[in-house]
Amino acid sequence: MKELLEPIGQWLGGNWGWVIVVLGVFFEITPIKFSPITKFLGWIGKKLTGDIRIDLSDLRRDFDEQQMDTIRTTVLDFANSCMRNVKHTQEEFDHILDLNKKYKKLVEKYEIENEVYVEAYAFIKRVYRKRQDKHDFLTAPPLEPDEESGTDGAEN
Repeated sequence: MKELLEPIGQWLGGNWGWVIVVLGVFFEITPIKFSPITKFLGWIGKKLTGDIRIDLSDLRRDFDEQQMDTIRTTVLDFANSCMRNVKHTQEEFDHILDLNKKYKKLVEKYEIENEVYVEAYAFIKRVYRKRQDKHDFLTAPPLEPDEESGTDGAEN
């Protein structure tokens, strides 16, 4: 057994640098976290997916801009209808308040401003508070018995 271990020990003694490199390829040494395979594969992955990442980033921005435009249009239309004294349900106001939360996140993400939107939303909030104080939201009239069942009253 000694004859077998002696040449291995001599080889390891002379080639300890290679042993460490080979072991480093397969194991992460703590606290020094260095894994050449992980770094190499990560580098290859970035090279292969670089254009796709850029395209996805552009698509995300386009989607967010489209979403901001849709929210802005909805809120401005709602403010316009409030200015014309059109009554709305509380649920409609709540929907606008929820849209504003989404809009604020997007505005912060892209660091943009829109004073027209801010003023329109402030007007909506004032109308909302007045409606809350007066309990004056639009409500649906009670349904007639035939309307509840979904029939028009005619017999089959």
